[in-house]
Amino acid sequence: VPRTSATQCSSVPEPRNGRRMGNNFAVGAVVRFECSPGYVLEGSSAIECLTVPNALAQWNSSIPSCIVPCGGNLTHRTGTILSPGYPEPYLNSLNCVWKITVPEGSGIQIQVISFVTEQNWDSLEVFDGGDNTDTLLGSFSGTTVPALLNSTSNQLYLHFFSDISVSAAGFRLEYKTVSLTNCPEPVVPMNGIKIGERLQMNNVVSFHCEPGYTLQGNSHITCMPGTVRRWNYPPPLCIGKTPLFFFQISNIVKANFVSL
Repeated sequence: VPRTSATQCSSVPEPRNGRRMGNNFAVGAVVRFECSPGYVLEGSSAIECLTVPNALAQWNSSIPSCIVPCGGNLTHRTGTILSPGYPEPYLNSLNCVWKITVPEGSGIQIQVISFVTEQNWDSLEVFDGGDNTDTLLGSFSGTTVPALLNSTSNQLYLHFFSDISVSAAGFRLEYKTVSLTNCPEPVVPMNGIKIGERLQMNNVVSFHCEPGYTLQGNSHITCMPGTVRRWNYPPPLCIGKTPLFFFQISNIVKANFVSL
């Protein structure tokens, strides 16, 4: 039984998936609470021990708890996203949306720490932008998910939904703000032409050769995602075609040499 008196409130436990700040439970003391990354505080962030006339001292509010929200707007440069109930299995019939927004000019990189959902029925969709009309980076279910997901702008939109039966362990994702640096300016091949000026992630630049030259390499290259920007292929070359009359003369010489 917690020790209480007219000048002492009951002891306060640490909230699950959070921590308590303050070990003084006497009248006038204030105890504060905060949650682990990915959890939010449900209840008062601080409680105070008050006197009660002719009775034991009491806290002015109940002890809060740390829960996993079903969605939310995230604006910190780093953060954690958990499936509701984590580390316990998530519930059925969920429809959760998270929107991540970081400063303009920056990008977002998500690292998947753990991921288990009901295969083909419970899915996490990730959109490269501020809503579900933007480019779909992927729809993930079961245990198959890439280790890293990268945005091309300062926003990501995540949608998780579960059906009416069967659940799984859920997921833990961590995101951070990254620099949206450009790929280096590609070298334009001699006697060639470059088409496309945008050098950001996922942009495509194409090449053509002037008449009389043949393209050697890839005609289209893409700026790849990742912490280091690079093209998926080196710029191509434009090789001069050997004139047709050269082959004709060469064949005549060969024929004469054989006849001799």
